[in-house]
Amino acid sequence: MFTNALLLNDENAEKLAEAGLYSIFVSIDSLLPEEHDSFRGMSGLFDIAVEEIKCIKERGVLVGISSYASKTATERGMYINEIMKYSEKIFNSSTIPPLSSQSWQNSVEGFLSGIGCLAANIQYYVSAYGEVSPCGFALPDR
Repeated sequence: MFTNALLLNDENAEKLAEAGLYSIFVSIDSLLPEEHDSFRGMSGLFDIAVEEIKCIKERGVLVGISSYASKTATERGMYINEIMKYSEKIFNSSTIPPLSSQSWQNSVEGFLSGIGCLAANIQYYVSAYGEVSPCGFALPDR
């Protein structure tokens, strides 16, 4: 499950854990709270996300951080090539928990390694409207 954590409160975290949710990815777009909030268009969302990560972890759900390499991030030294190299190193060393990077997974190296795209293989996407698709990037036209 991917979320911005806005509605991931104690009650919902408990329901998700009881329903058997194995893992959740919370969007963190910047380590700077004000920048994250600006990207998401809501003041205080960074702090909410951090608190709700703690909340769901307390219930035994595996938590990951979902982010992306924006133009701003790459200007600060977060280069795609370095992300791909680091992802490959983590994947090849069987580090737990692993790092998941779509830039590496969708690369030729990722495909040849046997991982490739996870869409409809081990993940799927359910929109806020209940539409199911193999991936959040492959949504039907509305």
